[in-house]
Amino acid sequence: MLTDSQLRSSDYFEFRGDGAFAVAFLYGICHLGIIFVPNSLFWDDWLIANISPEMLFDMFDKTGSGVWVGWLLNAIITNGLFLSRVLAYLFYGVATVCVFSLLRRHTPVGGDWAFVVAGLFAILPLNTARVSLISMPYALNYCTFFLAWLFLLDRRKLLSGSLFFFSFFTASTLVFFALPIAHLYAKTQSRISIRGVVRFGLGNAGILAIPFIFFALKRSFFVPYGNYAGYNQNFYWDGLATRFVRSFDDFLPYEIQWGYVLFLLIPVWLMSRRLSLTLDRKLPFSFALFGIGAVALVLAMFPYLIVGHIPTFWEWTSRHQLLMPLGIALLMAGFLGVLPNAIRTVAFCILISLCAAANLAHYVSVWKDANKQEKLLVEMKKLPNPVEITLYLFDDKTPNALRRHYRQYEWTGMLKRIHGDETRFGIGIQEAPNYARGEYDKLFVAQYLASGHRRTSTAALLVEVKKVRPPNCRAFCVANYELHAKPVLNETKP
Repeated sequence: MLTDSQLRSSDYFEFRGDGAFAVAFLYGICHLGIIFVPNSLFWDDWLIANISPEMLFDMFDKTGSGVWVGWLLNAIITNGLFLSRVLAYLFYGVATVCVFSLLRRHTPVGGDWAFVVAGLFAILPLNTARVSLISMPYALNYCTFFLAWLFLLDRRKLLSGSLFFFSFFTASTLVFFALPIAHLYAKTQSRISIRGVVRFGLGNAGILAIPFIFFALKRSFFVPYGNYAGYNQNFYWDGLATRFVRSFDDFLPYEIQWGYVLFLLIPVWLMSRRLSLTLDRKLPFSFALFGIGAVALVLAMFPYLIVGHIPTFWEWTSRHQLLMPLGIALLMAGFLGVLPNAIRTVAFCILISLCAAANLAHYVSVWKDANKQEKLLVEMKKLPNPVEITLYLFDDKTPNALRRHYRQYEWTGMLKRIHGDETRFGIGIQEAPNYARGEYDKLFVAQYLASGHRRTSTAALLVEVKKVRPPNCRAFCVANYELHAKPVLNETKP
């Protein structure tokens, strides 16, 4: 077993420079784009930003998330959506610095390799849904979990236990909690033995009891009810392996912006030289990193897979990738560790450039989507407004961020913002059959901004969304959008 002093002075790859600052700088640059979409809304954001505080509190109480989630989101909405972007930026950044500190001070990987793992952890293009307001509670719990992990290894158990307890409101961290416990065991016990396990359990009974206490309290006081009854309460063992494989399906067509990669490769290489990053000797425990990374990845994905969710690289379900960065970063570091000495640093720079380019492309697309939302609101005000038509069918073939189609509450939220009432209901034209079958009738309530709407079988307004290139545009331009509307006979009868 290595002592604390040995871990801190490990001579595997001595890091010459301020590693924590370097990791924070890398994270800060790659995710700065989130600050530039201050007022855009995505998915459920349109609901929570347009309902009363009382309804917001009630909604999250019914989900079993705790009333504090409603309080947090209401405070952000009251003080401006820009606050949610700043907080998300800070929360994920703090988690990144915690991971670097954990690796640097409490493992034998050494400074350079701590920077490698934490750098990858910081900028892997995962959890793209973090730009949404509705994801703010996940960001807070994510930050508190890694802070708690760091405090646990620093033997500040009371503070650590309190933060762990709070982080468990994102239920997947209950399973991920196995990692910091295993880390603490590896640091305090020389080997795995029955006597060592018993001694460890008795010495850390308080911290080990916290997830069980939280689970008992959640089952008693934070049970989903009402229209959220049964939410994430059922386990689905069948197809578990299939869902795991499907989690990586949409990674294969990931569009690599090679122009961004080449643009970023030179500054990344210069940064590595400035930091005197030295990866020219093999990491002695690369295969151990593979194993730990694989375990971390399974623990990160299992809580979602078991309740039927599939973590994806796009759409709203990318939020299920919340805990995946650490496992993937460790796997990548293990891969780098077995590469020939001559190309290891170059390979790392290429990986960083690829990830940074993916993040840049993502935030550019989100910025474009925010611009699209603003233009759509302006154009929707110009649409004809016949009193007898309350159903809007949007035919939108223009590109959207996160490879998503606008959902009904996004369209309906825009209509409420423009007209100020809840009589109109907007859906994508592809959703018309679902509307006709009555599948959306349960959404005609104030929570979904459509309390005054009733399913119609008469007429609808068909709205075609077109992207228009501005005149005299020769290079980079902000796109314009046109809406072409016409009343149509509602052919959506069952």
